Amino acid sequence: MTQGNLLILHRKLVDLPEAQNQQHLRSALECGLRAFNIFAQMGHQHYLEQTVGLLREFRHDHGDHFDALWAELVAAPLPTWLADQPEAPEPTLSDLQDRLAAAGVTNAESLQHALEADPELARAYSDFLAAHPELLMRSLIETLLQVEDNQAMVAFWQQLPAELEDPLLSAAEALLAQAQHAGEDDLVAALGPRLAGLRHICAAQRAQHPPGDGG
Repeated sequence: MTQGNLLILHRKLVDLPEAQNQQHLRSALECGLRAFNIFAQMGHQHYLEQTVGLLREFRHDHGDHFDALWAELVAAPLPTWLADQPEAPEPTLSDLQDRLAAAGVTNAESLQHALEADPELARAYSDFLAAHPELLMRSLIETLLQVEDNQAMVAFWQQLPAELEDPLLSAAEALLAQAQHAGEDDLVAALGPRLAGLRHICAAQRAQHPPGDGG
């Protein structure tokens, strides 16, 4: 396990401004190979799979450097589990937050500007929220809390996909009930009227276009 941790440490040291990158890459691979061999010999499948994941990520990030070091240290072809190019690791919430911070996002307005200015960031943001529905609901509620008047509420509703209307209403109702129970008066005062306004708009639109109405 220590060798696996050293692999991670040496990979992080590669990013330091004055780091001896090649030496740290070499040390990282040496540690990874030691960890792999130890876990394989001991039959620790769980830790072996973790080490495989670290080595695959290592090769994904450093490509040609990794292959050259492997040839030097192992003097054998890459095994199948490394030869197949792995997919890029799924971005984490921390990764996305770092990208948003770098784009100057501090509130809902600056978020909107950043997403409009950077289609790649907008796609990453959309894909992440789609993969994490609980964060999507939180994001929508935070946007709802930014709504200042009826015109803005209508604009918010128009941009909301139809399949998210009921989930958002349910999530907002649950949050409002929780806030009422906890005595969070400021949140109740902010969310209550906005939720009522959104319910009114949804009901009015559904009355005009009921389900199954071809119009």
